[in-house]
Amino acid sequence: MLVIGLGLLILGMSGFREGFKAGMPGIRCGVDLPTCSVGLQCLNGFCEKANVPVLPKNELPVYP
Repeated sequence: MLVIGLGLLILGMSGFREGFKAGMPGIRCGVDLPTCSVGLQCLNGFCEKANVPVLPKNELPVYP
């Protein structure tokens, strides 16, 4: 019980925020919540930009 309490205390002190951007609180959206502002779209319950990030080419050998 002491370990769980200590873990919750550390998590609370770390400033844990729900959302996708590190250090930024997420803007919630959904059925009973307000709509997103212009340029944003509701994705998984949070307002985010709809553009897909460019990922580096996979350098690992992939076999079917």
